[in-house]
Amino acid sequence: MAYVGAAGSFAVSHAPEHDALVMPLARYVLLCMLAACAARSQACDSVGQEVSVLGSLRQQVFAGPPNYEDIRHGDAREAVPIFRLRTPVCVTGLLGDHDSSQQTVQQLQLLDINQVLSKAWRKRCRQGCRISGTLARADSGHHHLPVLMDVSRVEALASSRQLGRKAAPPTSPQASLAHPAP
Repeated sequence: MAYVGAAGSFAVSHAPEHDALVMPLARYVLLCMLAACAARSQACDSVGQEVSVLGSLRQQVFAGPPNYEDIRHGDAREAVPIFRLRTPVCVTGLLGDHDSSQQTVQQLQLLDINQVLSKAWRKRCRQGCRISGTLARADSGHHHLPVLMDVSRVEALASSRQLGRKAAPPTSPQASLAHPAP
């Protein structure tokens, strides 16, 4: 087989045993890529789904009413509970119920957490905890991140290894949101 190009021409020998090695390898690589894509799409959580994640709680201030643009220009300060995930999660359904596009998120805005979580638990979760709840998408000016969570359960971590830290956080082994320890 000969190829002619701008740099000149060259010949390539074509051996049947070459096909015998390359074709199975090409099929294997293609199957691995398809399996990885399928695994990636299955690993995504979707809006409306109940999930459990590890991370830490932080408070972040955003611009609130009336314009939700800039505190320095008269908008109210909105302190929002943000849960920073230990490991990013993939979420689908952010644009609507039939949306299959994926977005990887590193943090979640927690809905109404101050009403359901005591001050002691909020402090405990700054060091690390596991939260469970239903994922939701932002749909108002008060939602400052694309992915929200309506929290149903909070667990303190039994050891620092669960969060990937060296020093153990001072938390009880496990407790539920309904019965937080002081």
